[in-house]
Amino acid sequence: KAGVRLAGTLDMAVDTFREIMLDKEASAGVRLRAANFAASHALRVLELSDIVTRLDELEAKVVANNAKR
Repeated sequence: KAGVRLAGTLDMAVDTFREIMLDKEASAGVRLRAANFAASHALRVLELSDIVTRLDELEAKVVANNAKR
């Protein structure tokens, strides 16, 4: 239940980081930290997405091989 609620806040979190990164009145350090956080988490999402895709492909191959037996 808490996980679903937390996932529902992701769009707001991304929007907040974007606003901070684009805020010319924020200090360079604050904008850099927001950019770094956003970039590192975006890379993590891409990595996890790639792993899930590869796992799905492997599972499909296992099912196909088991069906042949």
